[in-house]
Amino acid sequence: MKTSALFCFILLLTSCSNSSEYGDSSNYLSTYVYDVNQAKIIPNNSDEVYYSLYMNGSQAKWGDLNKQKYNSFAKLFNDESFNKPFIYMFTQPVLADTITKIDFICKQAFDVNHSQNSNINDLINISSCSVKEYLESGYTLNETFKVTREPLTSFNRRKHILMTSGFTFSFTQSPENLNSCDIICKVYRNNDLICEVSHIYQFN
Repeated sequence: MKTSALFCFILLLTSCSNSSEYGDSSNYLSTYVYDVNQAKIIPNNSDEVYYSLYMNGSQAKWGDLNKQKYNSFAKLFNDESFNKPFIYMFTQPVLADTITKIDFICKQAFDVNHSQNSNINDLINISSCSVKEYLESGYTLNETFKVTREPLTSFNRRKHILMTSGFTFSFTQSPENLNSCDIICKVYRNNDLICEVSHIYQFN
């Protein structure tokens, strides 16, 4: 629960614009990420060890001089009638791509049930943030974004769109007889691998 609460707290601090501009915006979202082709892992150390997974690709921003791509996404996702001050815009990049699966493959034998180069999705919990429900409600929900923490295996049973491009995840256990593991993270759109990243994880 600590990871999910911290993830939500970070989003609250960063999701609203700090702009001092006056006036209203017809859009809630400020940045769309599409054609995802990059991923990055960043370790975070607190009371509970967790990691951040960031995805990136091309971006369409509210402030772009040529807003054709941004406007096409705003129309597609029904984000054209927010009509609230700029300071309430959601400034975290949001995925316009549909993410269907995230896999973690450990290059070493993690334990007796997970041999070398095997899938360890069942050992990972993931936290994600969605704005899909808020947009679909016509901006009527009290919660402007929804944070969900769940096993990765559950996450992978659904298609995901309009998620923030940053996720957090943690392991449910440490490996047996290893202090570190080289693990590959693979991200899929439908059946297509769109990006992957390898990271060496340290376990105490």
